[in-house]
Parts: sequence; C-alpha cells; structure tokens
Amino acid sequence: MREFDGVKVGFIGVALETTPTIVVSSAVEGLMFEAEVDTINKYVKILKDTEDLKAIVVLLHDGAGTVADINGCNPADPFFANVVMKIDPEVDALITGHTHNAYNCQVKVKKNYDPMIVTGAGANGRYLTDIDLTIAGTSGQVIGRTATNTWVKTAYLGASPDAEMKALLDQYRTASAPLANRVVGSITADIKRAGSMEESALGDVLADAQLAATKDPGYGDAVVAMTNPGGIRDNLLYSKSTGGEAPGEVTYAEAFAVQPFSNSLVTMTLTGEQLKAVLEQQATAGSDGKGRMLQISHSLTYSWSTSAPAGSKVSDLKINGVAVDPAASYRITVNNFLAGGGDGFTALIAGTDSLNGMFDVDALVAYLTAYSPVPPGPQDRITMIP
Repeated sequence: MREFDGVKVGFIGVALETTPTIVVSSAVEGLMFEAEVDTINKYVKILKDTEDLKAIVVLLHDGAGTVADINGCNPADPFFANVVMKIDPEVDALITGHTHNAYNCQVKVKKNYDPMIVTGAGANGRYLTDIDLTIAGTSGQVIGRTATNTWVKTAYLGASPDAEMKALLDQYRTASAPLANRVVGSITADIKRAGSMEESALGDVLADAQLAATKDPGYGDAVVAMTNPGGIRDNLLYSKSTGGEAPGEVTYAEAFAVQPFSNSLVTMTLTGEQLKAVLEQQATAGSDGKGRMLQISHSLTYSWSTSAPAGSKVSDLKINGVAVDPAASYRITVNNFLAGGGDGFTALIAGTDSLNGMFDVDALVAYLTAYSPVPPGPQDRITMIP
C-alpha cells in the first residue's frame, strides 16, 4: 500500500501460476503458486475490507498476445476471457508482463463499473507505459484514468543519459570488457534460433556443444543432448561486432547473450521408453501448453507427426542410426531446468544416476573454440510428417 497526498492506493503483485514450469525446480521448492484470478480477488477483498481502499492496482506476470499498435487492444485474445473478465471490477489498473507484448486497453469488466486499464509494455525496456489515475481526495475513488505506451527509442532519442547511472554502467563495462570482448571462436554465417515448435540452426549447434561437453567417460558418457528453445535468447550473427572483432568472430559476450541463464548440464540415464515419453511431451510443453520442441544433438533423429494424437507423435526414433530399444538405457544430457521438469517435461524427473556438469554457456564457448569456424546447424534431425 502507498499513500499519495493522503490518499491510499493498494498494489497487488501476482506471479504466474505456472512459474514452477519455467524456472529451475530448486528455486521454487516449498512454494505454492495458486490460480492468478483467485489470488487477485482474494487480496482485493482484503484491501477493501481491512484498509477501506478504493484505488487498487494489480501487477501480474501474465499477459496477452500481440497487437499491431502498441496502444491498441485485442479483446478477443483468450487472456481477456480467461483472466481479465474474471478479476474483481474494483481493480482500476492491471499492469501485465510475461508475453513481452505491448498493448493498451480499457476493459469494461462489469456493468455499472468504470473500465479497467490493462497494459503491457513489451520487453527489455523498449516501451514505457505512462498511467495516470485521478483520485478524488475525499472519497479515495478513481474518477479518471489514462494510459499511453511510448516507444522509448523514438521518444527519448538524443536525450542526455543520467550522469550517475552512466558512470555506474561505464565502470562495469570497463571491468567486464576483457572477458566480454574475448574472441572465443568464429562462424561461417548467421546461426539463428526459430519458433518454439521448430528445429533451429542454432538449436542444433547448442545441442551438439552440450553433447561434446558430456560425451566422454567421467563427464557423463552421454549419447544424446537436448536443450529447450526458451533458453536460446539471441542469435549468432556473422556481421555483429560487440567488441570490435572481425566479421564472423564470436566474443564471449555474444555467446553469453545466447545462453545467459547459467544453467548447468545434467547427464542422466533414461530408458528408451522414457526418452520417447520426454519427446511426446513436446506437444503440450511450455507454460501456455502450446508445445516446445527440444533442440537435439546430431546423434538423435526421429519423425514428428503434426496430426497424430498426443502421445503418438514420435516415430522412427534412432540414436546414431540405430533404433531406440524401449527397454535399453541411454545417457542423456539436458540442462538443470529441464532435469527438474521445467517447461512441463516431467518425464525427465524419472532420470537416474545424474551427473552435474559445466554451465551451458561454457559448453558453447568450448565448442566454438574447438570447432571454429562453426557452420549453421543442418536442421535435419527432426522429420516433420503429416
């Protein structure tokens, strides 16, 4: 709760209900993540009953899809029916996130109530949302509301940076430059990520790097490596230069931008049946349940049916060209996020004889150093069939 000129305003912060599926399991051990709408409405009632608040703002780590105009709105988006329209209409503003989209809505949640502002500000500081709530000092009621999304690059182009903040950033840039600008390898062309249900050229390279880091006895004895597409946060671009390096050269900073989460590699034993179960979970993986296609090393190949029912999408599953035996055991490398069942890959929790390894970014750096110049991955490991 905050007080402005004697008027109290309540703030409610709510995490995503599916947080346990998108962070490492150890980070949320012992915590409960309840339904977002139920949680919001519970605390709206508490604020109204105990503090007699009339002005309430909710900050929610969930959000809507894209719209063409950053100040536009698509009320047909499922987020509005599933979440917004179920929230207590006493909420005056709902500030959202998670989906990294920008939008600006005023939604009539219930008859005889004023509209609720619903905003999203994109990601990475690209947009700034300016919300004004006009509150009557006598009653504490919100009597006016406006919101505007502004593209930061356009609005503040040429603005002088804050001197204190610039000095702080310059200090850390100088300190990190020797490591960040160190050339760790090279590429022959752009190596890019793709959509969440696609095999990507960069995903191929990352999975191969993780297999290379864990294939030797003593380091995991892995025969397959798999990584989640959501952990691939940037592309490797041939012409990009972050530290004055030549075209095609890759710096540590560029490698770190691709794998910034410091996830460690975990090599575990799975049966062939369990491995197939993991791959079948791709159809409904992710916090949105829309699916996530694991990026796989060159040693693993299979076919994926787009029309087959869930649980029967994977066929012709092979490791190093040999059909996978459901009863046989295989050493498989994933990151610690996946190993804990992240993104809904709960079948990985059944893995045994786990061995922790290096960080994923270190595996990528080692691979670039050993095998440069590295070409884009061939994107030929997963065969899409009707």
